[in-house]
Amino acid sequence: MPYFEKQTYKNFEIIIISESIEKEKFPRTKIVKVEKMNPAQKRNIGAKKAKGEILAFIDDDAYPEKNWLKNAVRNFQDKNIVAVGG
Repeated sequence: MPYFEKQTYKNFEIIIISESIEKEKFPRTKIVKVEKMNPAQKRNIGAKKAKGEILAFIDDDAYPEKNWLKNAVRNFQDKNIVAVGG
């Protein structure tokens, strides 16, 4: 089971910014093929494609805990918080 399916928070979209053609398809996932570029440029493309109010970036070699999104989103209930990291 892909890690995103284990998330306890379910209201999210996944956008993969890839320099290669992705052979594997995942539900609820949009894959955007790009030329070679740095990570900041890829994040900017992902942000432009996103439809949600909160952006969460994660590297392709990271394996988030099942409550990762739930814990992050909880912070944004305070309107004075505009970013979290960790």
